[in-house]
Amino acid sequence: MGEDSEVPRDVVSARIHPSVKVIPNGAFRDRKHLKMVDISEGVIEIGQYAFSYTMMDEIRIASTVKHIRRMAFNNAKARSIILPEGLESIGYGAFCVG
Repeated sequence: MGEDSEVPRDVVSARIHPSVKVIPNGAFRDRKHLKMVDISEGVIEIGQYAFSYTMMDEIRIASTVKHIRRMAFNNAKARSIILPEGLESIGYGAFCVG
C-alpha cells in the first residue's frame, strides 16, 4: 500500500501484506462491499478512519499491532473484531458506532 495508491471502491476482502507497517488514514473508508480484512503480522499501526463506514463480517488484527488510532473503525459495522493482547493504545472513538 503506497502513499498514492487507492483501494478500489468495490473491494470485498483484503489481506494486508506483512511489509506494510502502517495502514494509512482512511485507507478503506467507505468501502461498503468490504466483508473481511486480515491484518498480517508486521503491521504495527492502524490509522485514523482506516476502516470507517464499512460493513465487515470479520476483522483479524495481528498480534504485532500496537496502536489503533482514533476513529479507526468508526461506524464499521463489524460482526467480529478480535483485539491482540499487546495493544498499547486505542484512540478516542476507535470503535464508535452511532
